[in-house]
Amino acid sequence: MAIISLILGILSIALSWISIWGLVIAIFCVIVTAVLKKGKEYGKNKKLLRGLGLLLAISGLVISIFVTGLSVTESVIISKTNEGALNDVRASVSSATLMQAQQQASYAWSEARMKGLRDEKMEQYIMNSIQNMGIDTTNLMLELTKTGVIVKNK
Repeated sequence: MAIISLILGILSIALSWISIWGLVIAIFCVIVTAVLKKGKEYGKNKKLLRGLGLLLAISGLVISIFVTGLSVTESVIISKTNEGALNDVRASVSSATLMQAQQQASYAWSEARMKGLRDEKMEQYIMNSIQNMGIDTTNLMLELTKTGVIVKNK
């Protein structure tokens, strides 16, 4: 029984690097080792081995808790960082699209003025021009002025 206790303690430390499974195995080793320690065996060596096995199993449990905590924390940090980066990319793409729409709208506004279009016809002409560039205009609105056009998000 003393040898089994020692082996379980060593197993607990050896597998503590596996985040969740190491924790489960370490808990199992501590429980089994503690139960084996209660058994009656005589001799200093056997008591020493069982005590050492329990100490190793508890050490493995502590290491497993630490490794699991680091793993979970790392996962949370990575997911939050990726989420923030993805939001930044989306904002950049949206800004670039809005800038392209503004450039095309300014060009189309000049064309519409030369064709003599006004108000709703001019707005429709500009929207068609932006759509022809492949830009989705469902979230865009135009503000027509005497000197140009401003494209905004709705």
